[in-house]
Amino acid sequence: MSRKLPDPETQLEVDEAILEYLIYVATAALLRDAQARGKDDPLISPRVQVDLVIQMVDSFLIVFRCNHPAVQTSAVLQFRLRLLRFAMLLTRRYVPSETGLTPSVLEKLRGSHRHRAARIISNRYIGLYVDENLLRTWPTIDGTTCLEYRRRIANTFTPEFSSDYYGTQESLSLLDTLPLFMALSAAQNVLQGNNVTELWMKLAARYMTQAVLEQYLVYGAEMHGAIEEGFAYGFDSSSTGDGVDSDELLITNLFWDGETEREIAKWKVIRDEHMAALFPSEGTSPEDHIMDLETSELSLVEFEVIVIDFLESLLHAQQLPLLMQIEREEITGASRKQSQAVKQRVLGNVS
Repeated sequence: MSRKLPDPETQLEVDEAILEYLIYVATAALLRDAQARGKDDPLISPRVQVDLVIQMVDSFLIVFRCNHPAVQTSAVLQFRLRLLRFAMLLTRRYVPSETGLTPSVLEKLRGSHRHRAARIISNRYIGLYVDENLLRTWPTIDGTTCLEYRRRIANTFTPEFSSDYYGTQESLSLLDTLPLFMALSAAQNVLQGNNVTELWMKLAARYMTQAVLEQYLVYGAEMHGAIEEGFAYGFDSSSTGDGVDSDELLITNLFWDGETEREIAKWKVIRDEHMAALFPSEGTSPEDHIMDLETSELSLVEFEVIVIDFLESLLHAQQLPLLMQIEREEITGASRKQSQAVKQRVLGNVS
């Protein structure tokens, strides 16, 4: 039996459609899996199925790059892949080896983040001020307290959670993922026409606060360094010149108000309010204040639910993958006749 060769004129369109579909399915499955922690829901895909579809994305990416080595994929497809990667890093950071980051890659990631934060703070573009007198009141968290806290979180998540791994230097922290969250948000903002909302700014500031809290309670970090690295975000003109990393440029432009030609007015207020929440009121010890925050306003478990819901909203803010639209015979912006032509062109090449 002769094998039908792919049509070179439509092969790129077909491969992009397949990749888009696989990324969408993998992201949706990964988020459903994260939402199912601690639940017995028959509608949730078993973990092995989630792993399988992620492996399919990785395998097809290799094929795609071999078939189209010089192709620059669309901004939408790049965003979908960025969303999948971030969701995987965030939801699987509690289990060894599941983030796919080697120790050397993780250290390089941290080094670049620390360098960025140090440069921004030293340039004083974002007006980040940390009261040194307040910081001196913070005690150093001992290893036993950190371990107890990690185990308490472990009891909330699935049995796969490793309290012996989470909190070690080999594990991925919220502070490690924070710049990736900011870059993901910035990429989405560009796709939607640069419309930063107050709701998103509050989520970003909450992410920063939560990252600092985790550094202190779980990783035993000093509060001063954690706050400076965690809250060093805003419009930074030093991040807009030549040679600046593309993600860094995306992030700093996220805070630029084109109408007033300055940083978005509400951002500094929102950021500083969240940072101030970490400090106890007079008469309350730092230890009591932080524990109260963690069990009420800044619960890590509650926060991850919020972020996963946000990621799901990003997933559904995009159009359905082309293959799904073809299946439903409703292609966005196309007439019925045009839809039939797309279906014949794409599926005809796959069959």
